[in-house]
Amino acid sequence: MSKLILLGAGAMKRWNNHLGGPKFMAPVGGRPLLSDTIDRFRKLGTDDITFVTREKVPAASDTRQVVFSDNPDAAPSSKFLSSREEWNADGWTTLAFADVWWSSTALQLVDLELPGLIIFIGRKGPSRFTECAYGEIFALRFGAESHGIIENALAEVDALHSKKTPQPSGWGLYRTLKSHLKDDGAAQAVFLDVDDYTDDFDFPRDYKRWTKNYESGNFWVTKDRKEVTTSVPPLLVVALLILGAAIGAFLF
Repeated sequence: MSKLILLGAGAMKRWNNHLGGPKFMAPVGGRPLLSDTIDRFRKLGTDDITFVTREKVPAASDTRQVVFSDNPDAAPSSKFLSSREEWNADGWTTLAFADVWWSSTALQLVDLELPGLIIFIGRKGPSRFTECAYGEIFALRFGAESHGIIENALAEVDALHSKKTPQPSGWGLYRTLKSHLKDDGAAQAVFLDVDDYTDDFDFPRDYKRWTKNYESGNFWVTKDRKEVTTSVPPLLVVALLILGAAIGAFLF
């Protein structure tokens, strides 16, 4: 059993209320990004979806919404722990940021269930497609056996933050887990690198750049807007990504 939790309770200071609302409400193809994201996951077969937010929104009216009223910027861990009570105690949990547009290829990765792996889905560096100049983490996927491991790592990320050595919470969590789990045969943190039109919107400029590509037709190869994606079958893409992550974990 798998559960998807969309994270949308952050303060979004960098977005600065662009377009008059939170970034997950930015229009994509004539409707809110959040609505598009929920529909795309449901078409993939994901039924158990929860949206964590600072206030309920109509765009997710047909989805369970959980309001997180605490200060979302109190500590780096808040971004993830805002959803803690919703983590799946009996199976897999995916924590996905609600400001991400997902390609079909990237969506295939959100359904992986590989015991002992804590799976990060993102892009390690600049994008060849969206022109974003830096890496991003789009989602984190883990089984119930990893809850304690993740909580302990988040506590360490918070401790580093309090010592004035801050780093983005997602990358901080990934690096902490990689460091601590490298020699632990019971669990491993792996990064599945996705470089296509999947991207998130931290700043208004990210959205403007991405939307320009979307509206220009750069994403599509047919009039019905079939996505530009790799010609390699998605399941093979997944297998290759897992193999690459496993080799990287062994070598480094």
